[in-house]
Amino acid sequence: MGSLAWCYEHGRGVEKNLEESTRWFRQGAEGGSPRCMCDYGLHLLHGVGAERRPEEGVEWLLQAEEQEYPYAIFALGWCSEMGEGLPQDWGKAVERYQRAADLGEAAAMKNLGICYENGAGVAKDPERAVEWYEKAAQLGHASAMCCLGFLYETGEGVDQSWEEAVNWYRRSAEAGSARAQCNLAWCLENGKGSEQDLTAALEWYRRAADQGDARGLFSVARFY
Repeated sequence: MGSLAWCYEHGRGVEKNLEESTRWFRQGAEGGSPRCMCDYGLHLLHGVGAERRPEEGVEWLLQAEEQEYPYAIFALGWCSEMGEGLPQDWGKAVERYQRAADLGEAAAMKNLGICYENGAGVAKDPERAVEWYEKAAQLGHASAMCCLGFLYETGEGVDQSWEEAVNWYRRSAEAGSARAQCNLAWCLENGKGSEQDLTAALEWYRRAADQGDARGLFSVARFY
């Protein structure tokens, strides 16, 4: 059921239909699938294919958490961070990010890195932020690659290196991160970490703009 629900959610092999996706996730959730519990809970949390009901969504996420489903644990950490369906609590957010990260969830590793980078719910520790970003990046998490690039740009937790910043921005940009596409474009535009290349810079700004990124749209307009 989860695979069919995913196909309806993303329009793979069938016409995209979020309501149908939600219906199949619900059936799977009621049948005891932790994956479906998680995805159905997320649909309710964000109002995808159903009326937005955060508290009910959290209840399904909690059931998936009981079965140690990593993404559900991560999602509940996000709920604690944002105060969505749960009281806002940085301590509980970090606790769940840590649990999910220990279970191999890349998104949790990235968010845990953000917590250490900014001192949110934990003592600020740029070196540990780098460690978690690197672990998520090794699993292909595009946003974590961009975060790692930014630390190389600023020299927090690592020796400052424009070349390494560009390396990580490029990897993240190629994986689809609009933020990284803009950061890479800026480096190419200004000759930071690589030779100046205005043609390539404009192309990366365009890719970000194509995703609706405000900075990318502004930068493309600025080139004309």
